Amino acid sequence: METRTEHTERVRAEAKAAREAEQRRIDAIQAAASYDWLANHTQDYVPSEKNNMMIAKYLETGGFSWTVENLEMAFQALRDEFDPTPVVEREQPAPPAPVAEANHCPWKQPLDKAQLKAMDPKEMSRIMQDRKWGEMFKSEVKALGIPESRFVSVRN
Repeated sequence: METRTEHTERVRAEAKAAREAEQRRIDAIQAAASYDWLANHTQDYVPSEKNNMMIAKYLETGGFSWTVENLEMAFQALRDEFDPTPVVEREQPAPPAPVAEANHCPWKQPLDKAQLKAMDPKEMSRIMQDRKWGEMFKSEVKALGIPESRFVSVRN
């Protein structure tokens, strides 16, 4: 039979696991929204740490959820305060080279915008946490232009 202390520890561990799973789900949804929004702003937005933090702060301060529409609203409100955008078109970084086991990869290689958008948030979260594939997946998402600060939770 479980002691009161054991029960308390188990309940706390389950609650922590549920909070972490929910945060991973939220992060996956935010990453997809960021990706969709960034796809429309390749010429007029520089995804620098400063600019990304300004948008995040605007949404958080205003109590807005992280959606494409709200990212656009924040962009319009802050566009004169952002780091300047280069006039020349930025070149899309090449996706990481496939690894030897690419044929067993849990997503189609190379990862593309449509595939990421269609991916179930739970599946995305599972892949992100996978010891074998997580770092490669995060690298490919980052190569698509999603800032790591929005893709990976920095909260504990």
